[in-house]
Amino acid sequence: MTETSDTKVRHQPLLVGLVVFLFFAWGFGTVLNDTLFPKLKGLYSLTYAEGMLTQFCFFLSYFIFAIPAGLLLSRIGYIRGVVLGLLGMALGCALFFPAAEADVFPAFLVPLFVIAGGMTMLQVAANPFIELLGSESTSHSRLTLA
Repeated sequence: MTETSDTKVRHQPLLVGLVVFLFFAWGFGTVLNDTLFPKLKGLYSLTYAEGMLTQFCFFLSYFIFAIPAGLLLSRIGYIRGVVLGLLGMALGCALFFPAAEADVFPAFLVPLFVIAGGMTMLQVAANPFIELLGSESTSHSRLTLA
């Protein structure tokens, strides 16, 4: 961010609230992944190892998208990065409809991967962004709160 846009962003308390909400949103999405595991395991009579593919696909997305998300974020900025992350999560949620229609377990792994890709972008964007949304001396407090 340039100095001009940095000073414009610094005094936006509404943005602090929205970024804190994002922290809760991706935390909630991660917890829902844990509740999806036993449902899919029972529905498709999966072994424990097969069922754990839900966790594997979800967290593999973090491994794959973290560095590209950081590189993209440096080009498009924090706010656009957050919007892109939310769009990625929305796309992943929408992909659950065709996965349910297909009624096969591997079809559910793709939406999980896409949702986690969106969450990765959110996390890469939100952590440094919340640091910018106030004075430097209280940035650690905002990050801890979020």
